[in-house]
Amino acid sequence: MARPRVVSRKVVLAQKINAGNTVSGNPRRGWFVYDRAGNFMGFVDDGYSGFGGLREAFPNVIEVGTTIPTTPKAYKQAMQHRVN
Repeated sequence: MARPRVVSRKVVLAQKINAGNTVSGNPRRGWFVYDRAGNFMGFVDDGYSGFGGLREAFPNVIEVGTTIPTTPKAYKQAMQHRVN
């Protein structure tokens, strides 16, 4: 089994978004990840792994705020910056 790819071990901040599910029931959720200075680092797709998938890529993550509801179009744009 391959080890998950760690993107950064630095402390990062993550803000979750939720665009509901696709017609077939697949989740459209994920996190925007920022460094401590507020610089955008990328997007981590939730998939079915939830917070565990985010923690694999960024072991020292801190989730901030509440989940932000968004549109499927915004989720698709976020996926263009996917890091996992």
